[in-house]
Amino acid sequence: MAELNVHGRANVNGRAKSWFELYLNNRYVRVKISDEELNQKSFSAWKKITGDIPQGSVLGPLLFLIYANDLPKTINDKTVPILFASDTSIPVKSPNSKDFHPNMVTAFNCVNKWFIVNLLSINVDKTHYIQFKTKNKPTLDINIVCNDYLITTLPNNKFLGIYIHDFKKLELSY
Repeated sequence: MAELNVHGRANVNGRAKSWFELYLNNRYVRVKISDEELNQKSFSAWKKITGDIPQGSVLGPLLFLIYANDLPKTINDKTVPILFASDTSIPVKSPNSKDFHPNMVTAFNCVNKWFIVNLLSINVDKTHYIQFKTKNKPTLDINIVCNDYLITTLPNNKFLGIYIHDFKKLELSY
């Protein structure tokens, strides 16, 4: 609860605070494995949740948005992060290719620093970038490194259920 009241992220008091504390404290989780062919179920041991919100929980996305509310203030004026549930997208635009690379690296470094300060980590396996450009512009060779891991480019990426392609074609995904 202390994290939600830090830096003006949320001013939670009274019944709401008690409700969140009940939701976040003294929680346990275990894994259920089912084999339907053998009609068998097995369970892992119960484990206390000490600092995370279970993935797939109803309040997880709301709590992340409250927690990450100040993230947009930490990035330069070249971009505005898009926060949805626990996903963060950082669109970077630049009218010329000379400024694009440094703007992108600066924005990424600001986000990475914010994550570290706020005891979060970037999932480098799910972190990529995509370049949108006109046909007459070459694809830029951009190197962004996070924790000794090279962030790679993709020709398409899924964003809020829509596949976005680097050649500006949209394809709905259901």
